[in-house]
Amino acid sequence: MSAPVILVADDEPDVRSLILALLEDEGYRVVVAANGRAAIEAVERGQPDLILMDIMMPLMDGREAVRRLRARPELATIPIVLMSAVTADALQPGVQAFVAKPFDLDYLLWTIDHLLEESDPAAG
Repeated sequence: MSAPVILVADDEPDVRSLILALLEDEGYRVVVAANGRAAIEAVERGQPDLILMDIMMPLMDGREAVRRLRARPELATIPIVLMSAVTADALQPGVQAFVAKPFDLDYLLWTIDHLLEESDPAAG
């Protein structure tokens, strides 16, 4: 069984690097994108098992990227976790979880593990 693939979309290089290192240490395969447009392009190249999406990004923000991904039935079941320093953005249609920035790394990992277990029929 291959490691789950997680797409990390965040415009801050330091945040992408931190999450990339954390997730790779946990055995995940990671794809990164610097904005919502690049995130959608990455999903079109290969569907990830989960998406971590920042809200505030240039070119296309996380909310618009989520709307576009959820409009496509073949992508509707990919769990999406939004990340933002603005907690008022926490509730978004089509999003399974929200992680406030700066985030607690243990909570971030727990959220990812939990959503991947929920979305994997073989895990139940």
